[in-house]
Amino acid sequence: MELSVYYQNVRGLRSKTNTLFLKTSDSEFDFVCLTETYLNSSVHDGELFGAQYTVFRRDRESTLSSKKDGGGVLIAIRSTIDCFRLAESASAEDLWLSVQCGGTRLLLCCVYLPPADFDSLDAFLVTLHRVCDHYPDHKILIFGDFNLPHISWYSSQSLGLLPSSANDARSRLFLTSFSYCNFEQFNGVRNANDRTLDLILSNSHNISDFSQSLDPLLHADTHHPALTFSIKFNLLHSLCENCWRKYLFHKANYTGIRTSLASVDWGAAISHLPVDEALEVFYSVVRGAVDEFIPHKITFKCRFPNWYSLPTIKAIKEKLKFHKKWKTTADYKLYLEATQTSLSDNPNSLWSFIKSRKKGSMSIPSKISYGDRVVEGGEEICKLFVDYFSSAFVDGTLVDIRDCSSSEIAPWFLRDDILQALSLVNPRAGAGPDGLPGVLFRQILHNPGATPLFSWQVSGV
Repeated sequence: MELSVYYQNVRGLRSKTNTLFLKTSDSEFDFVCLTETYLNSSVHDGELFGAQYTVFRRDRESTLSSKKDGGGVLIAIRSTIDCFRLAESASAEDLWLSVQCGGTRLLLCCVYLPPADFDSLDAFLVTLHRVCDHYPDHKILIFGDFNLPHISWYSSQSLGLLPSSANDARSRLFLTSFSYCNFEQFNGVRNANDRTLDLILSNSHNISDFSQSLDPLLHADTHHPALTFSIKFNLLHSLCENCWRKYLFHKANYTGIRTSLASVDWGAAISHLPVDEALEVFYSVVRGAVDEFIPHKITFKCRFPNWYSLPTIKAIKEKLKFHKKWKTTADYKLYLEATQTSLSDNPNSLWSFIKSRKKGSMSIPSKISYGDRVVEGGEEICKLFVDYFSSAFVDGTLVDIRDCSSSEIAPWFLRDDILQALSLVNPRAGAGPDGLPGVLFRQILHNPGATPLFSWQVSGV
């Protein structure tokens, strides 16, 4: 599994939102990381990226910085990638994410540290040490504008990029943490002043194809070249990720199951437990007997409904194959060009299309009727639904069993009551939420051989 990463210090985004949106609409980058965004709450994520990206931001106004303008970091991750946000430091402008990449959990960080600001650097490094100590087995990837101009990075064939010694306090503090976390720095691209302000740090050695972007998403600042690179991960495949176990209940050894359940001392097993825990023990015993005495087979899941015949499935696959092939032809390109031209010549066609998609909306109607009553408004509509569905319930006083003693509850769960309920179970019906079909209860529980199972009283409630 290989993921592509784009990084750039954009020196402000508020006047470049349209350009960024258009450039990323057909972008193939999995991660887009930007620093010095200058954003605030007046700019929405939807103005920056389309639905193909999940956007995480930390604007300067969310930090404890005394300066409210400038700064800010952003990470946009392709929506198909599993990720969530982690806690960050209070004063530094850092954004931490946890990303699932194949079989590896990657910790991703984008940070901006203002020039000559010792406190921000110290706050960020405290967070970094905490992350490294708390997640010792995770891969970590950090990119950002560190503003450490006194550190020069020179190439070593065996050790990669190595830092030069620096005399200022900020550089010494950074290099100490750099060594403590066992990081490697990958950015060897220098800016117009022959310095490296933007750093790419990681404890993973699977970073490749590192280069300066020849086609940046936004105009590149001479002090901050745009960067692109790839990071590789091992992709773990389940041995049977599209299959499930199907029990053959019609071939079950019900005599063996009855004997197994009859041998259980249910009083000792669950009489002392609360109802919820007793139910878990009951299901574990029953499922153990199911695994032992009922044969099963591995069935592969199909993305088509069960009622689709093989000729229908074949026709659908053929259609998809030819549709995919058609999209590579000149006809498809001509269709796209004609569509774009028609939008320029007749923009009303776009709004006609949007209105047509809104027809048949599943939103709550403004007015609804039931019988001879017609109501409007959300609250009145809800009350009308209550009146309609209340007809399905029997009038009576509801009792909260949590307020009852065990002696009051016990008579409600007599053996004869349970057997009578089981006699109503349809043996041909499918399984319920517990995965156990009706035929199992009719064959096993509704049987004299299973009598010991019902000897348990709910005195442990």
